[in-house]
Amino acid sequence: TKTEFKETIKKFNQVNLPYSNKEDLQQVCSILRLLREDSSNTKERKRLELLCNKISAIYHENFRKVPEIVKELNALAE
Repeated sequence: TKTEFKETIKKFNQVNLPYSNKEDLQQVCSILRLLREDSSNTKERKRLELLCNKISAIYHENFRKVPEIVKELNALAE
């Protein structure tokens, strides 16, 4: 339901409070909203995957991976 989705997004944001790049988190939430309407949107699914990979790389201090992920994200935006 819409209420459950809003609660889940709220919990996601609370769990990720320590994450410094709030724009990434906002993008994840926006993509989830879009995919809720159209789950077959492959471009948004790929963006979501890349953003999650970026967040994970930063969380695990695997900073070498971040530039390549950002490059892929930028390529999707073109």
